[in-house]
Amino acid sequence: MTRRIRLRAFTLIELLVVVAIIALLIAILLPSLGRARAQAYKVRCASNLRSLSMLDLQYAYDYNGYVSRNSGGTVPSVFNLLATMQKITLTAGPLIGGFESQYKDAYARIKWLNCPAWPNSSQPICFVTNGFDPNNIGTEIDYMRVSWIKRQQETVNFADGNINLPVDNFEVYDVWQSGHLLPNASTAITGGSTVGRILSDERHRGLINLSYYDGHVDAKPYKNVAVSDFAN
Repeated sequence: MTRRIRLRAFTLIELLVVVAIIALLIAILLPSLGRARAQAYKVRCASNLRSLSMLDLQYAYDYNGYVSRNSGGTVPSVFNLLATMQKITLTAGPLIGGFESQYKDAYARIKWLNCPAWPNSSQPICFVTNGFDPNNIGTEIDYMRVSWIKRQQETVNFADGNINLPVDNFEVYDVWQSGHLLPNASTAITGGSTVGRILSDERHRGLINLSYYDGHVDAKPYKNVAVSDFAN
């Protein structure tokens, strides 16, 4: 006698329920994954800033306590000097807007100058340096002694830079006037540039990674950053 085996298939309603449950789980997990990714980017940027700070302090140790603060112009920028310390070859390209712009392609290949939350391959450097003259607030300085910074644990050395910084104008990669910290990205800075604020306000979910002259790195809401964080 032949036994008849009945195969039960899923009904359309059951399939829809399963799809709905999967979609609900994805909707729950995606924000968490996004937050985890953003946190990983912030940690990686903080690591890059810590490397910059430690290189800066090493440079000061090797050069009688002096470090470069200007990001461009007629003297080699701090990024140029730190890359040279790492024995990284800075191949000069065409001169398009200043001495430092010749090296933008080389800078873009230096991983600790880049931010994973800022995936713009044409942007050579994602960070800015503190160019305040501690003895003359509001004036840019080319070189200074680290010992001039009285509050090294509280004074910013490097920081996350704005995503609108121009690729070919390294003179706006240092912060040296109060207008460079304004929270309005559409406000022209007071350095003869029209790029808006220099300090970042568009990555790391409103937080700015800040490295300090004693070498440590911390994050702070960009709206809370003030001149007192950059000057004695």
